[in-house]
Amino acid sequence: MQSYEQHLETQRERVLHQLINYGCYKAKDGRHLYELSMLELKTMYTEIQKQRINSVLGER
Repeated sequence: MQSYEQHLETQRERVLHQLINYGCYKAKDGRHLYELSMLELKTMYTEIQKQRINSVLGER
């Protein structure tokens, strides 16, 4: 069974990989993804998801 810290690190890695798959490598302020907090990563991911959804809905 994973410890809580391992679980958080696994979640962080998932979000990092998802952002990289979307072509994001840096934050708007120029910091690399690995320098961001989990909250910053999740916020960035949520913003990208919203943009992608709006893009798809706008194409209809």
